[in-house]
Amino acid sequence: MSYKRRIYLINPKFQIKFALLVTAFLIGVSLIYPYTIYQIIESVAPALGDKAKEFSQRKSDIFLTLGIWQVCYSLIIFSACIFFSHKIAGPIYKLNTFLKKIPELGVLQTMYFRDGDYFRELEESYNAAIKSIQDSRKLDFEQLEEIRLYLKNLALIVPEDKKIVLTEINKKIEEISNRYQIESS
Repeated sequence: MSYKRRIYLINPKFQIKFALLVTAFLIGVSLIYPYTIYQIIESVAPALGDKAKEFSQRKSDIFLTLGIWQVCYSLIIFSACIFFSHKIAGPIYKLNTFLKKIPELGVLQTMYFRDGDYFRELEESYNAAIKSIQDSRKLDFEQLEEIRLYLKNLALIVPEDKKIVLTEINKKIEEISNRYQIESS
């Protein structure tokens, strides 16, 4: 099932922290380049003689350009991290939402992730678990119905004073049946 991505910050706390950590790591690693360039300029400048002064003046322009590129690079990395973490946060958010519905509403529904989302195995595992629960419930309800028929037949031959017990048993079976309605998937 295909859904459009409209909101990219599904879990802002996780996604922003993830993006900041990755961006900070890459900034830290990329700081090696300006330092290396500075060392090269310092070692080459004496060999240039008269042009060394002009070259030294351009050094600040070079570092300004590198700084601007670093900021742009960091923004691109940050945006990419938000986009990719969305494909992680979305499925986990959806799984969490569906799991919360079970105790709140007593609903067992199958779940589908968007095309391109990560953790498709979560979708498959969740849906397999829901199908297993639904199949077990269906079997349980069939057996409860069978027990009701046995009790109905038993009520025909049981003395009147014992029919009260059978009525109570039937009420309990009815309560169980009503508590766990079979959901259609």
